[in-house]
Amino acid sequence: MHLTNYSINKMSEDYAKLEATSDVLTDTQGTKRTLSALYKSLAASGVDVDKIKTNISDTCGKIMQIYGPMIEHQLSAVTNCKPNVNSKLFQILGFDLLIDRDLNVWVLEVNDHPSLNIYHDTEAMGSIKRMDDSDICPVDLHVKSSLIIDSVSLAKKSFETVKDTDDFGCLSRVHPKGSD
Repeated sequence: MHLTNYSINKMSEDYAKLEATSDVLTDTQGTKRTLSALYKSLAASGVDVDKIKTNISDTCGKIMQIYGPMIEHQLSAVTNCKPNVNSKLFQILGFDLLIDRDLNVWVLEVNDHPSLNIYHDTEAMGSIKRMDDSDICPVDLHVKSSLIIDSVSLAKKSFETVKDTDDFGCLSRVHPKGSD
């Protein structure tokens, strides 16, 4: 069994659920926040957010230099085809990162099957509850729908234009324009 921070924290009496009417990009009151809301909160506390962004990009970039060829190999083995410039294989990854007080970024784990669940589920594990719109977590809905839209759009791009990521809001936050 794999317990995530969220699976434990959501049961806390101190867990602050973000309301559906909140602006998920700027609300700094909820326990679960978007990266941009976290950056806003950190900047208000005087933290060098640009340094964090650079360190996240550098750390994730180094991991992808290692992980990328492994993904390519595994996907080509599963599909029995050799990757080439016309390949449309991809995988969504989730990075669990820790930022220390010196703003160094540490990789806790890379999830090769991150959750795409958008529901704020506070039921005990093993119980079954039928979800409705009131159970949707606005943060997850925003982040995960943006991720899926950007992933599908990126998969549809031609090889020649794949480096042009101006129209991918999700991708540009993780890998800022201009970095290698």
